[in-house]
Amino acid sequence: MSSCPNPVQQATLDYLARGWKPLPLRPLSKQPVGADWRHSQVTALDVPQMFNEQSNVGILLGEASGNLVDVDIDAPEALALADAFLPSTTFVSGRPSRPRSHRWFRCESLPRHQKFEFDGCLLELRVTGQTMTPPSLHPSGEQVVWHEATGELPVINPDELAAATRMLAAATLLCRKYPAEGSRHGLALAISGFLLRNGWDVNRTRHFIVSVATAAGDTEIADRETAVETTAARLTKGETALGGTRFAEIIGPAVFEKLAEWLGFARTRFQTQIFPVVEADRVPEEQIPALPEDCLEGDWLSELTFRLFENTAIPPQYLRESVVLVLGSLIEGKTGFPTHSGLCSRRYLSLISEKPQAGKGASWQRVAGYGAHGGALRQLLDSAGIRILHGSGIGSGQFLAAELEQYPRAIAHYDEAKRLFSVGTAQNSTLLDSLLTLFESTSLFSGSFTNRKHGGDDLHLSVLIHSTRKVFGEGFGAAGATADGLLSRFVLAYSERPPLVAVWAERDFAEERRIVARIRELLPGAFVPLTMEAVAAEQLAAFVAKIKTHDHPHPDHTPRLDVHVKVDALMRAVFSGSTEITATMMSRSILWGEHQLALRVALWPSDGASRSEQITQCLLRRLRKGTASARDLRRAAHVDRDGSHELFARALSALCRSGAVCAIGQNHAGKEIFALEDSSEEREA
Repeated sequence: MSSCPNPVQQATLDYLARGWKPLPLRPLSKQPVGADWRHSQVTALDVPQMFNEQSNVGILLGEASGNLVDVDIDAPEALALADAFLPSTTFVSGRPSRPRSHRWFRCESLPRHQKFEFDGCLLELRVTGQTMTPPSLHPSGEQVVWHEATGELPVINPDELAAATRMLAAATLLCRKYPAEGSRHGLALAISGFLLRNGWDVNRTRHFIVSVATAAGDTEIADRETAVETTAARLTKGETALGGTRFAEIIGPAVFEKLAEWLGFARTRFQTQIFPVVEADRVPEEQIPALPEDCLEGDWLSELTFRLFENTAIPPQYLRESVVLVLGSLIEGKTGFPTHSGLCSRRYLSLISEKPQAGKGASWQRVAGYGAHGGALRQLLDSAGIRILHGSGIGSGQFLAAELEQYPRAIAHYDEAKRLFSVGTAQNSTLLDSLLTLFESTSLFSGSFTNRKHGGDDLHLSVLIHSTRKVFGEGFGAAGATADGLLSRFVLAYSERPPLVAVWAERDFAEERRIVARIRELLPGAFVPLTMEAVAAEQLAAFVAKIKTHDHPHPDHTPRLDVHVKVDALMRAVFSGSTEITATMMSRSILWGEHQLALRVALWPSDGASRSEQITQCLLRRLRKGTASARDLRRAAHVDRDGSHELFARALSALCRSGAVCAIGQNHAGKEIFALEDSSEEREA
């Protein structure tokens, strides 16, 4: 820009020479002079009369200035990310407190004007109206300047610019909501799965995640890149990976929905539908996430887990959680959590698989089974006087009390969970009530007028059950275990399918004995209180605050989750040979706890007396995500897995008759599409 005695007039003449439409603004204001400013036709002859040294200058956007477009950046996070996502341009303006906050382009045709807002304006793709330009004085008193103003404006495809601003807005929002340390690895895995499943390639996904992580001050960029690559590799092999469900849990549903909209993965009010021919919403089938590998690292529990797992088809999560159950029963009362001295290290554990013969029994045999080729930890249990009670022989709560009276420290093992549910849900049965009591208490008494009272005040029971997903859901659902708190007492270990190993390797008993000998050395003989690093305490406090917030998306699934995380952290410390819970240990325990929450959301059944009620709840959950065909609904309710087609038909018919669900049209295959009644009203509006 050339200099002259009156910079305002000279700038205005320069704008006219470029084919732009300038207009006068009031001094120290963005307000145009005159009511008809949108039709301003300033010429070079008008400049001396219409502009003085105190005038501000604006430029009409859009067709008036040859399809001139301004990307107005408000959020500081967007400023930090702009160069990573917006096309390059030779015209950039701003002011001292917001440098480079306006990026200027000329489009082949005009995109849609769009403002990206979430708790305030993040940025705006300005296509209409006017923008204040240099050498104006901002209402704050700051000078508006050109940081770059050379050559000709780049001409850009409008769709390309619109897509770039949407991506910048999404990256800005994610940067603003970026989690604290401890959840970032899981976030990178979840974003990777979400973007890759929605058609992004690896390079584009990596660029998005790395750019956000860098702007958020994340120092582990190499780990975030690795998360993209490992997720891509898993998806290529057809293996499970984290995705949108986990992504939404970490950042919250409102943020997730807005990100999905801006990235083009969700319908918005600007997208139209034609009725009655519709398609079901693109809702990917839910996948239950695998246990993050980082949770299996860092202590002697892991050493034993991987020794027992090596070259077998036993899921390592079964082994790890079973090892923790056994050792937790051994150290109970001999150590204390820093802020929870009475924390019980015993555990209720449920091993769950999609199908039978998936490694549940083999895992327990290797951890605590009988015989010469039995469990690595069996000798420790026997020497400590801990008895293994076979669940098939426990016929009532009174019988359990009698067994514990004789063997006060015990592990009740149900290799078939059906026995627990058939006895526990029988009329007048006290078995499940006894389990509820013994999780947090060491006192249990049971008896009747015809039988003497059994029990004691110093009883220590751990529980292990094996079940398929179908039996787990039906059994706990019929027992009403979600509402009464029984399910919240259980740690879950799930495997969709066991590893594929045709020939198992021979067990290295010598190496197992070496590891167990080290574990024996770490068992506390007398009470050993633990301490905790300040950072670890802050991590735990943040996690507890997060799961106990009033607007948590899954409040019914968070009870006692903090207790389980504390026990996990305690076990990591003890069996690392440390008397202090470190930040690394707590990060792994919180990651483990977040995985437990994901399993609860996916696997906990709705309390109900019948499979029909459970199917109804499944249908409603699926339809809250969007429209669905009957085939989509059958898949969501797992009808094909258990053959409950008649119950499915009754449940869907009842929902339609009640008005909760309605058919809104047909897809191109002629099949009916269903939606929640309130959803269909919104679509029609």
